[in-house]
Amino acid sequence: MERRISLPIQGRQAPVERADAARNRRRILAAARKLLAKRPIDSIGMDELARAAGVGKGTIFRRFGDRSALCMALLDENERELQESVLADFHLPKGASAYQRLTVFLDALFAFHIDNARVLVEAETYRHPEERFAQPPYVWRRRELVRRIQRAKDAGDISPGDTAVTSELIMAGLGAPLLLWQVKRFGRNALHQRVMGIWQHLLQYRERTDE
Repeated sequence: MERRISLPIQGRQAPVERADAARNRRRILAAARKLLAKRPIDSIGMDELARAAGVGKGTIFRRFGDRSALCMALLDENERELQESVLADFHLPKGASAYQRLTVFLDALFAFHIDNARVLVEAETYRHPEERFAQPPYVWRRRELVRRIQRAKDAGDISPGDTAVTSELIMAGLGAPLLLWQVKRFGRNALHQRVMGIWQHLLQYRERTDE
């Protein structure tokens, strides 16, 4: 049985919050989500967010440090929802094949990165490019992808040349700036079909026929 892992924003267990600090954090994140529903995060200023949340601008910076940390906090809830789905194995039937389980996970990864692309771009703006690969959520997603590819490979459904390298190539294709550019070119649905086709080729899927 898969074990839940912690996905701390900064890679460590968060300290216990005072009641007022927790309340301010919830108000800030709720306000940020409301603003994000209307326009991209890069057009939302900290002064505007502070007014919407009913807190001082300094409170935002004391709580989150910078815009990157704020974005990571916004992502945290969605990350946990993805993890819950994975731990429940997406409620697939017991007889689902390893390849079906891999495909459903790939669909979920695509949706997660598309839905959070603008926030991911903002979160990565203030980090060294290599830092994101060490963040717990990224490490967890990559680890789960490796695990599912290996299981499908062991079952004979796919034959990727190298499981680890194939996983890295798939994760690289989910980079937020690239996805945003491609969505503008093809639209979400068409892009999804193109990406899944490319991944199927990369994984060297073997279609089975009943004997």
